[in-house]
Amino acid sequence: MTSAPRWNASRALGVTVLGYPTLCYLAFYLMDFGLPVDWRVDNAQETCAVMAAQDALGQNHAVLVANPLPLDRQLDPVRHDRARRGPSRGSRRGARAARAIP
Repeated sequence: MTSAPRWNASRALGVTVLGYPTLCYLAFYLMDFGLPVDWRVDNAQETCAVMAAQDALGQNHAVLVANPLPLDRQLDPVRHDRARRGPSRGSRRGARAARAIP
């Protein structure tokens, strides 16, 4: 599943998505997938405050904290996009995602 369906699923399930410290939804190995997060938090105290507020309001939903990789650690975006769009050698040989994803 790519990041866009995960983002859509989180919306449908009422999951709060926090960017720590970013306004962008992540794509595992990329800093920015081009989709927004619900809220930006800049430290652990703000993250805990959001979670406590949800509890105080009786909301029984998950909180996803998106913490991006440093720019020098992300994959090349062009290579990442190419890999997402095309079938890999592994998929042509019958490999399944659960065995192919680290």
